[in-house]
Amino acid sequence: MKLVQDVLSYQLHSINKMAHPFQFNLSEVVTRCLPGVSEIHSCVYPGYATLICPEKVAIAKRLYQDQPLRVILVDGDLTETYHHLGFNKPQNVRILFESASDLENSLRSWVDSTLDILIQFGINLVLVQGAMCRSLEQRCLMNNILVVNGVAHNALRAFGAITGTEWVTYLTQLNEHCIGKGVYMKLCETPESSGMELNGQMLVSLIAKGIALTTVVLGCSVMSKMQATEDNFWTCASRVHHALLDQAVFPGGGTVEFLCLSYLGNLEKATKFSKGEFNAGISWLGKSSEQYQPLVLSALARGWHQYLCTIMCNTTKCTSELEASTFIQQHLQKAAACDSPAAYILDEFKEGRMGVASIEYVGMHGKAPKVYDNVRAKTEAWQRALDLVLLTLTQYKILTTHFGELTSLPILII
Repeated sequence: MKLVQDVLSYQLHSINKMAHPFQFNLSEVVTRCLPGVSEIHSCVYPGYATLICPEKVAIAKRLYQDQPLRVILVDGDLTETYHHLGFNKPQNVRILFESASDLENSLRSWVDSTLDILIQFGINLVLVQGAMCRSLEQRCLMNNILVVNGVAHNALRAFGAITGTEWVTYLTQLNEHCIGKGVYMKLCETPESSGMELNGQMLVSLIAKGIALTTVVLGCSVMSKMQATEDNFWTCASRVHHALLDQAVFPGGGTVEFLCLSYLGNLEKATKFSKGEFNAGISWLGKSSEQYQPLVLSALARGWHQYLCTIMCNTTKCTSELEASTFIQQHLQKAAACDSPAAYILDEFKEGRMGVASIEYVGMHGKAPKVYDNVRAKTEAWQRALDLVLLTLTQYKILTTHFGELTSLPILII
């Protein structure tokens, strides 16, 4: 979450001040994983950060000193045999090579002509989305041209937008409109190391003035946990994105479920003492007979109660379902005794006595932060659950109409 905060901070400083409201743009975020590297090296860099091999380190340092770079963006592979997806081979034409030397001569000729194009336009940085011809890459290095392949699509799009550069599929399409200017290379630095070197490789960042792109460098000393570390980052980023999109959050850690459970209890009590049709916002409940209204609400409340018990056992100090259930009942009784049950539950949340984080987090940091849930994700999940209940009750109504009174309604609901 600290990395997500850093990304947000950078985007807030780089966006147009007139843009309102602010939206957390995940398409302008890329990740770079460093397996085997300590987590203390995890940080956020502006622009596109990437690892370059030892062969490219020397030329990268020279480019870093010379500063502005002339860059081209290649959409696809930069190989002799690459063709874009819409390419159709000529029909009834077969190309035959008399020997292996013919193939080598063809490759050498393509490398020479491609390199001549790069030198002619003064290119010193090539960003390739796909694979790169090894022979061409070696020749580029000899001519102080740095090639970075496997570049993320959104990174190419960001550089293209900020520099006004047109993408190319083949280098024969290259012209002055396809050359980006104002791109800089920086050696990535951390408090622990200046110019991070990893097994001979070096982490560099490509930036341009006004670019909103950021790279989150993720380190993990246990290589098998690298994918989980990356997934955790994107999970946090997605939750923050939706929270800003909704402009609201629910109190988390089961607090909002306590509110729902308390409200269901009040509804159940109201239906027991009500006469005539029950006036509620949900159409199927309004049409249900008085006989089954308390039964349905009681079944829903039991489902909430079971869900809360599971949360309590997984994230707090409750060691058993009985202990969790006792805790829930005590809070519900205290809430019912108050003039406003909702105010009581929210006060408990603000004081940290409800909705706390996991025991592991508390043990590591000494205090429990307040946790929050996304509104849209919660409401959509609840809506799906209520749709299932509605379907069950509808089927029950059909069955009772055709086959008489059934006595298994609680089983159907559960």
